[in-house]
Amino acid sequence: MYKVTKRQRLMALGGTFDHFHKGHESFINYAFKYGYRLIIGVTDNRLAQSKDYPKSIQPYKVRIKAVLNFCKKNNITHEIVTLEDPYGPTIDRDNKRIDSVCVTPETLIGAEKINEIREAYGMRELAVFVAPMENTDQGKPLHAVDIRSGKVNRKGITYANQISEDIKIDNYQRSFLSKPLGTIVSSAKHKKDTTVAVVGDFALNTFIEKNWTYTIGVYDNLSQRKPFESENLKNINPDIEINNPAGTISKESLDILNKLDFTKHKNILVNGEEDLITVSLILTMPLDSLVYYGQPGEGMVLLKVTEELKEKILKLLLK
Repeated sequence: MYKVTKRQRLMALGGTFDHFHKGHESFINYAFKYGYRLIIGVTDNRLAQSKDYPKSIQPYKVRIKAVLNFCKKNNITHEIVTLEDPYGPTIDRDNKRIDSVCVTPETLIGAEKINEIREAYGMRELAVFVAPMENTDQGKPLHAVDIRSGKVNRKGITYANQISEDIKIDNYQRSFLSKPLGTIVSSAKHKKDTTVAVVGDFALNTFIEKNWTYTIGVYDNLSQRKPFESENLKNINPDIEINNPAGTISKESLDILNKLDFTKHKNILVNGEEDLITVSLILTMPLDSLVYYGQPGEGMVLLKVTEELKEKILKLLLK
């Protein structure tokens, strides 16, 4: 491998830079430490769709703006290019300015491939710099897919793990949560491939009767604290049971849902009170998932799971 000790003239690096997080910041800062000028490749929308949770990947314009804003704020000399393939300008025989490339341990093989191609073209080998990766609070490398999955925030903090014990809802929290967290709706009109949770016996019974698609169904055989008689729910064999005492957001509910694969259909029977499972779902479901739940006297509430809502709920619980 071509090795140098001096600072490089033009260092290349690339990525999707989706949901720009602390790992991206560290990556760019590391590259600028060893390069006078950076050429940063940002994958186009087509290439980005090869990632997990593709529907939640931010548009190219949003991702590139995040990179530009970070570089401007930190006085990083740079230029941006669009990546339509994994190699970009690093294998362009007309681009003789690039003298190095920065990667992570997970993408080092890509740098090796670039130099193989360059050698075949008769081009000089690029110096390769390997930037360390930032970890989540679980000690694993932080990726944007972790954010899109709804498990962690952009600082690598796991939402569910911020709550260490059962939370007994106080009057302020109950008042906040008793108001609709989304929009009152009379029907479900989401796309079939959307991740959807339905909370509450009445809402779940309606979904089954109307043959509306859903991924996660949550019920407790009660409606407004009274037994809810439904043949539809009687015929359900629950896949999971969760203990969640009335007026409580149980640590158990967060732990179980945090490990749940939300791509697979599951019905969850709650021993206790199912209403507040909505809160646990908000903290653990993938971004852009939908949650339908019953609102007494008003109908069904539809909410979309977003980063902003996760942070708002976490702040409410940890106040």
